[in-house]
Amino acid sequence: MRTPESGDLGRRQVEDRFEDRGGVARRLPGEPHAGIDSALTRQDVEQRAGHDRRVAKTGREGDGPLTKPDRDRGHYGELADLYEQGGSPDRAQAILVEAVARYPEEFTFHFQLAQHLLARGLASEALPSAQAAYDHSYGDNRLRAAKTLAVALHGAGRDADAVAVVDRALAEAHRPAEDQKVRTFRYLDALVATRADITKASSPK
Repeated sequence: MRTPESGDLGRRQVEDRFEDRGGVARRLPGEPHAGIDSALTRQDVEQRAGHDRRVAKTGREGDGPLTKPDRDRGHYGELADLYEQGGSPDRAQAILVEAVARYPEEFTFHFQLAQHLLARGLASEALPSAQAAYDHSYGDNRLRAAKTLAVALHGAGRDADAVAVVDRALAEAHRPAEDQKVRTFRYLDALVATRADITKASSPK
């Protein structure tokens, strides 16, 4: 189910998808690749991601035994970001689906896939990934996951469930001391704002 309100909330998930990440992933889709050749960057990341897939299948790296099978799993996210920025959302989605299949208990890839689908206005399709991200979240990432799950529920027409998810996350959250400079405050504020957006969108006009 897709409404104008849920589409707006979904597009805002793009900000979260690139939070606290470095390099290529820090740029939002549509922004210029400042000072780099995007084609070469995409090729480089593809080669590294392809290398990781081959290592995963064979269990060997070159002529020696595999010693660090997960060392480059971040390349999945980088490659998905590059495809999306390059106007190939279906290929970006396929990369994330592959990452989820390879790392089913990893919060990051469920989270990225859910946000990718929400940014495309596909709230119902995003729900399983958003729930998985919430289930596998930890620390203050639970706040980010709760926000994403709430937006997906709202987009699927389940506003009461969306508000309940937010309220539970806020009630369970540990608020750091006010003098600490940590990202948790930003996540808490974003979750409160998301609740307000959902309740406003669901209120009678």
